[in-house]
Amino acid sequence: MNPEYPDNSPVLGDSAFLAGILQAIPEGVIVLDIVQYEVRYFSDNLLSRLGYDASERPDLAWLLERVHPDCGLTADYVRMKLALHAAGQIGDRPLILRQRDGNWRRFSARWLIVPAGHGVAAKTFALGLLRDVEEQLHTERELNLIAQVFANSLEGILITDPNGLIVRVNRAFTEVTGYDADEVIGKKPSLLRSGLDEETLFARISPRLDEGGHWQGELLNRRRDGTLFPASVSISAVRDGSGGIQGLITSFRDITESKSSEERIRHLAYYDPLTALPNRSLFNDRLQQEMQRAQRGNRLVALLFLDLDRFKEVNDSMGHGVGEQLLKQVADRLQQCVRADDTVARMGGDEFTIIIGDLPSRARAISAATSVSEKIMQALAQPFWLVGREVFLSTSIGI
Repeated sequence: MNPEYPDNSPVLGDSAFLAGILQAIPEGVIVLDIVQYEVRYFSDNLLSRLGYDASERPDLAWLLERVHPDCGLTADYVRMKLALHAAGQIGDRPLILRQRDGNWRRFSARWLIVPAGHGVAAKTFALGLLRDVEEQLHTERELNLIAQVFANSLEGILITDPNGLIVRVNRAFTEVTGYDADEVIGKKPSLLRSGLDEETLFARISPRLDEGGHWQGELLNRRRDGTLFPASVSISAVRDGSGGIQGLITSFRDITESKSSEERIRHLAYYDPLTALPNRSLFNDRLQQEMQRAQRGNRLVALLFLDLDRFKEVNDSMGHGVGEQLLKQVADRLQQCVRADDTVARMGGDEFTIIIGDLPSRARAISAATSVSEKIMQALAQPFWLVGREVFLSTSIGI
């Protein structure tokens, strides 16, 4: 407790008991002598909150110097207000005080007038109880920040209660799913499920939430209009003091565009950009798979190599643009000559390969390869129409 102020008043005097009571009050306490306009008591906990130690002996000037200008507290104002209080009035007002580090701290101040005796010489004191609201304001600011993050997040967010019912969603949820908040509040998140055999997946999610309180992965969700969209999903459990799950916070984002980008990248890596046929890399991969399958099932694979006759002549005389159109038409005709499971690939330039798999015998392999070769030669023997002109090609095929 800070040292007693040199005063022998009936309020404090030498009473350790009364001083102990004031010190035990959790709020900050200030006692002002209204007659002398002096500070008679300033509690240690209030000094500590302001960053000062118990050796300080605050007087009224010290106090007023540390009051924020917006509070409008001057010595004359204090005298006027205390005079009103002396008439029996009690008042509340916010009080902002400067800390030792220069920052401001907010209090809610309630003043109580305490007469200390009778007669002309009797003193009257103002007892101020200062409740620190800085932590409350800090909490309110944090809650407001959380609310702003929730409302303005680019990810859809939904919160469920212990019964698994939706209690709140944000704007992004509505924008992504098409559901308004009043359409989903009180319902289960399962209304977003695609319905495509998800039971096994959700059976794996629940234990993860029970054990670690978190799950992250990809789900296929359904919008209000019935369309499906892939989503990157994060689910976190909200636990009570005993560890029980009181609800779930689910955030998600539509990854349709990123999935499309991945597919485009994959397509560029494995497919010829001009003809959209498998390129050399995908050809090698599929050939290896067909050979492994043939070895397991004691089957055979037929492999055809072909290049176009006179293509260089057409390309040089009519231009590269016409040559590219010719290659695209060739690719279309080649695909019409094989089964759906067979592979037609472009190796580069005017060179193509064809894989015919799952053939039961050597005779059947020779027959299939011969039949496909004849179809190809007949198909490519038909004229190609390019920039209003007929163009004729032939091909050489190796089996």
